[in-house]
Amino acid sequence: MVNKEISKIFNDIVNLLEIKGETFFRINAYKKAIKALTSLQTDISDIYKEKGIRGIKEIKNIGESIAQKIEEYIKKRKIKYYENLKEETA
Repeated sequence: MVNKEISKIFNDIVNLLEIKGETFFRINAYKKAIKALTSLQTDISDIYKEKGIRGIKEIKNIGESIAQKIEEYIKKRKIKYYENLKEETA
């Protein structure tokens, strides 16, 4: 299920942002997104196939920026922001 894969990446992003000393609000946005993804009964990729990015943004606690990252993962199976964060904190 794609929800689990994205949740794991977002959890890693949270950890990397904490290491970088990012703001509470940015970190909390990812934590809320993880909770939203793990509580979904439907695979996020199915929602995307049906409604596109609009369907992702309709999910509570998923904003524009995070929705774009979810879309990127569904299309490319990677998130450039995550890859860059890993490089920055290595």
